[in-house]
Amino acid sequence: MKEIKGSTIRRRYARLPLALALGALVLTPAVIGVGAATAEASVIGKGETSITLSGDARIRGFWREDAAFGNLPGDDENRQLQHRMRLAVDIKAAGGTSLHGRLHFASADDPAGSQGTMYQWGGTRNNNVMTDYLYFRVPVAGATVTTGRQVVNWGHRMKTWDARADRLRVDYKLTDELAMFAYYQKDTESSPVTPTITNGVTDEDRNRYSLGANFGTPDLRVVLQLRHTDEEWTGGDDGQEFYGFATYKVADLTLSSEFDFRFGDVHETTNANGETNDPFAVYVGAAYALGDTTLTGGIAYAADGWTSGTSGHFDQITMFYNTSGGHGLGHSRIGTMSDDGELALGVGASHKLTPELTLGGKLAYIDGSNVTVNDDWSMVTAEASMAYKVNASTTYHIDAIYASPSFDAPGAQDDAYWGLSHRFELKF
Repeated sequence: MKEIKGSTIRRRYARLPLALALGALVLTPAVIGVGAATAEASVIGKGETSITLSGDARIRGFWREDAAFGNLPGDDENRQLQHRMRLAVDIKAAGGTSLHGRLHFASADDPAGSQGTMYQWGGTRNNNVMTDYLYFRVPVAGATVTTGRQVVNWGHRMKTWDARADRLRVDYKLTDELAMFAYYQKDTESSPVTPTITNGVTDEDRNRYSLGANFGTPDLRVVLQLRHTDEEWTGGDDGQEFYGFATYKVADLTLSSEFDFRFGDVHETTNANGETNDPFAVYVGAAYALGDTTLTGGIAYAADGWTSGTSGHFDQITMFYNTSGGHGLGHSRIGTMSDDGELALGVGASHKLTPELTLGGKLAYIDGSNVTVNDDWSMVTAEASMAYKVNASTTYHIDAIYASPSFDAPGAQDDAYWGLSHRFELKF
């Protein structure tokens, strides 16, 4: 027997957002997007078991020009239509055990990396369904054990966000404010990254072992983690990471910070001068709520070849670094352009014009050195965004970005990068 949660959708319209939507559809036919439906249901199970189904969908179009900076050939124009649907199931069984999984429709053939790229209309890919995540959560002797393919979110998105990992994790609450956690993560199973070793012949894996602490009060949260990486194959390396983040709230002001320090051969980098270094990155930011307006600012510094993860959605400074955000306009990860150091400064604001309409914008300056094409470079970026809540389940977005790079090396291309995106997102 199924018991479906029903809801009456009240549609509201405003002339400005609809005019913008129609204008985008008419003026940029390469990025026309249409809506898709999602569903949510609560299913009655046996005894104490309950099953909840939920989902979301997105259809978007975007147009990017000249995203390949430096002395690179090609027109570098990118216009796409993309879609996806995700169906999640959350099962709570007797005794407190729960199971969580999600199917991802319309992904690429190979979901490696950042969960795969989206299916492109007109493409030839057919394997467009994958298991996005699937894990158990079990209470054991006062602790919580989580095992399976899990969603990994960390801090303020500088290092990684919405990533996936195969983990066995244990959380134990010491007090109301302090909890400890530890996990074992399997990155590679008998599949060495070095091509000199035959895949699957021996049990040559890459494993990670971590120990961390989570301290939280209504005003302050601090999370720290120490992680060891071990590559078991011949010629494999090992190394450590110490990273953490903090958030502090006082009245209408929120302060945030994040850092990541990496040590050992597995993390060591070599710069353009042949020098080896241990990469690191730090971020400090602030947000101030002033009625319906929120002001933001921040500074980030990445050095010695540090880069965020492939799913690092770091947009605290500028969406320029949002590699897989909802708008599709992201271009690179922080640190990627520099072997030596990269500094980013940014300010932004968002304003809730009406209960349905929110406008936003950001300005940023990025400066780096030892980039591949020359020794010094800099960039100014600007972005604008609009989010309009069409109804209780549907939001329409328009995003735009402009970046003006400057390279000193002769022959390096410094054409400005710009992008336009719009999309419908449905959740209920």
